[in-house]
Amino acid sequence: MLITPVRMNYNQSFGNKPLYAINKNGEMKRYKSRTEASEDLGITTSSIGNCANGGTKTTCGYIFMNYEDVKSKVMDRTGIKADEKKLGILLRDKFDDNPVYAVNCNGEYLRFYSPKDAGDRLGISTFTICNSVKGIPNNSKEWAFVSADKMENVSENGEITINDDVLNEAMKSVNRKSFYVIDKDGNYKKYNNKSEAAEDLGIDIMKIYQCLTNRLMKADDYTFVPAEEIEVKGKVGEVDKKELKKLLINNFENSPLYVIDEKGRYTRFTNRQDAAKAIGSTPSTVASCINDTRKYTVKNYALAPAESIEYIDENGNIIPQKELINKVVSESFSRKPIYVIDRNGNCTKYYTRNKAAQALGIDVHTITHCLRGDQIKTRGGYTFALPSEIEVIDDNGNIKINRKKVRELKNKINNNAIYALSSNRKYKKYLSIKEASDSLHLSEDSIQNCITGKTKRVRNYTFFKAKDIDIIDESNRCTQDFEALKKIYNDRFNK
Repeated sequence: MLITPVRMNYNQSFGNKPLYAINKNGEMKRYKSRTEASEDLGITTSSIGNCANGGTKTTCGYIFMNYEDVKSKVMDRTGIKADEKKLGILLRDKFDDNPVYAVNCNGEYLRFYSPKDAGDRLGISTFTICNSVKGIPNNSKEWAFVSADKMENVSENGEITINDDVLNEAMKSVNRKSFYVIDKDGNYKKYNNKSEAAEDLGIDIMKIYQCLTNRLMKADDYTFVPAEEIEVKGKVGEVDKKELKKLLINNFENSPLYVIDEKGRYTRFTNRQDAAKAIGSTPSTVASCINDTRKYTVKNYALAPAESIEYIDENGNIIPQKELINKVVSESFSRKPIYVIDRNGNCTKYYTRNKAAQALGIDVHTITHCLRGDQIKTRGGYTFALPSEIEVIDDNGNIKINRKKVRELKNKINNNAIYALSSNRKYKKYLSIKEASDSLHLSEDSIQNCITGKTKRVRNYTFFKAKDIDIIDESNRCTQDFEALKKIYNDRFNK
C-alpha cells in the first residue's frame, strides 16, 4: 500500500510523536505514539490527539500530553522525573470538577477531584457526600466532606495551604458522630459508626442508639458514650480517666454507698443489696436510711451515698474524704434534741425525736417532715424546731430561747386553725381542717371550699379561718371579735 506524501507528513509530525498518559493518581506512562497508547488503553487515537492538542482537558480518566509539553510543564530541572508541585497543579487544573476534601476524626484528609471521584474511591454515595458538603447531617461513616473552596488558601504565587479552622471544624463534626464502647472493667474502644460496632459486638444497633441518646444505661454488659463527652478537650483520641471512672460508677454500679461504724471505719459497696446483706438488714431499710425518711442508723451503722463522700482524681482513682465521713458519724450517732412548740407558744425540749413522738403520740416520720419544712408544717397542734433555730447564747454563755422565733413558729399552728359556726350560733375552734373533718364527719374538701368562699355552708355549719375573729393581746391571750363573728353569721346563714 502506497502512502501519500500528506499522510506521511501527518504520521511524521503527529502520529509517531512520543506522548505521556497521566491518570488521576498522578501516575505517568510514556508511549512512543498515539497508536501505541490507543492499543494499550482502548481509547481512540482521535480522542487521544484531541486531548494532547488541548481540545479537551481529559479523556476516559487520562490526561494526554506531548513529550515537549510534559518536559516543560511537568518535569523537574533534570528532565527525568516529575516535579510534584507542577504535577499537582496540572492534575487539579485538568481533573477538578467541584473538588472536595474528606476529613476523618484525627484530622487526616484526602483531596478528590469531585464528589463522584470521592464516592467511587471511598465507597460512599455521591448524594451523601454532596449533603455533607452542604452541612446536612449524613451517614458517611468516618468522613466529613468539605468543598475545596473553603478548605484551601491560595497565595498570590499559586501555593495552596490548608485552612486550619475549617479542618478543625470538619474534624469535630466527625468526632461528634464517633463514640466509645466501654465494658464494666473499664476497657474501651472507639467506633466511628453504629453499624460497625453492632457487627463487631453482636449487639442490636437500636440498643446502641438508645444508649447514646441516654434512653438506656447499658446494653449487653457494655455502655456507649459520645466521644466528645469522654475525651480530653482538644485531644482527640485521648480518654479522660476521671470521666471514664464516673461513667463506670453511674452505669455499672447500682447506687454505690458507704457503710460507716461509730468509730468512722467504712466499707464501700457498689449496690444496696450487698450492703444490706453485709449488715444483716434489707435493701428497703437501707434505702430509707440513705433517703433520711426513717432513721439515721441501721444495725448501728450509718449509711451515706458514695457521691456525698468521695471524689475522683485526674487519674480516675476514688478518694474517700475523711472530713465528710466524720461529718456523717457526727450527724448519725450523736443525739439530736428538738423543741416542741404548742399553739400557746409553750416550748418543750426533747433529746430525741423518738422521745417527742412517744410523749405527744405523733408518728416520728411526721416530726421529721415538719422539721424539714415539707408539706407538713404542724401536727396535732404542735410544730417542731431544731435547737439551732431558736436557741441563742448570751454574753455570759447561757443558752436562751429566741421568743420572737417561737412566736413565728406558734403562728404556723394558729394559721392552720379554723372555726366551725353552726346555724344555732354555736362556734368551736379546731386546730386544722383534718381535725374538724374527723370531729364533724365532713369531708376535708367541702370544708376547704367553704373556707375559700366557694360555698357558704356545709350542712348546718360554715367554716372560716381563726385569724378572721381571733384577737391576741399583749399578754398573749386570745379573745374573739364578736362583731366580726356576727357579720360572718349574717353573711353565711341569712338569705
